[in-house]
Amino acid sequence: MKKIRMFLCLVVAVLMFGCDTETKTEEKTPEIENNVEYFNSYSEKIRANAIIKSSDELQDCLNYDLESSDSDFINKLAAKYNDDFFTDNALVAISLYTGTPGYEATVTSFNPENEKVKVTIELKDYVSPDSASVTVIEYWLILIETSQASVKNCIEIEVTENKLVIEIDDENNSCK
Repeated sequence: MKKIRMFLCLVVAVLMFGCDTETKTEEKTPEIENNVEYFNSYSEKIRANAIIKSSDELQDCLNYDLESSDSDFINKLAAKYNDDFFTDNALVAISLYTGTPGYEATVTSFNPENEKVKVTIELKDYVSPDSASVTVIEYWLILIETSQASVKNCIEIEVTENKLVIEIDDENNSCK
């Protein structure tokens, strides 16, 4: 009888308070959920991290000449991030590189405070234990859309990279 009563108490406690069995991942800052664009395999000619407040600054950051550029990528960016966009908005551009291709990048936090924008990026590297090591540098451009007001006083960007290596079981196509 005591065992049944103890079992029922345990069930009631789990129902009332829950049981957390999930692995915790870093929660994303709400305002960046839908306002981040990721571009990989882009040129290393991108100027280092920048707070961009005009289409001219975007052109300078990406080192392109709109008149002579025939890149679809540049044309799409110029069309989306034009003078109308920069009326009320700004971009925080982050350039980084990974030592091997295959990374998945995710901005997990974005916090403008005082004169500094703090950004945390999670980099997941999916590797197979049987794969050969390849040294190829992959460049990333990450653009975070935000309001002009949120970065009005910011002059510096602090980027924290959290790198995770995830082994893939090739036979079962699953992560270990």
